[in-house]
Amino acid sequence: MPRNKDFKNKREIETEIRTTKTSLETVTKLRESEDWVAIDEYWFKLAAGGIVTSSPAQYNNAEKAMAQQQSYEHENNEERALKDKERLQREEKKLEKRLEELEDFNKQWTGPD
Repeated sequence: MPRNKDFKNKREIETEIRTTKTSLETVTKLRESEDWVAIDEYWFKLAAGGIVTSSPAQYNNAEKAMAQQQSYEHENNEERALKDKERLQREEKKLEKRLEELEDFNKQWTGPD
């Protein structure tokens, strides 16, 4: 991202505003998709946990061991999705701040168009 003082004309500022808006939209969509990934993994983890805690008549020990492993994997995937979501939220805030700065700078621009 160029610094505000690096712009030579208003068109460059407007181009940077459009680029920042596009980046913000992309990051927002990615963050929202991580929400769904975390939710899915949570439910998969619960389902696997249900098998692990079921009666021996329903599932044998090998099936329960496999379900326990899957439960751990889904828990790890859920944690990774939540961390990615947090990272994307931080990026989203940076882009929102940058967009606000650019729009203010564009309004105050006194140089060539």
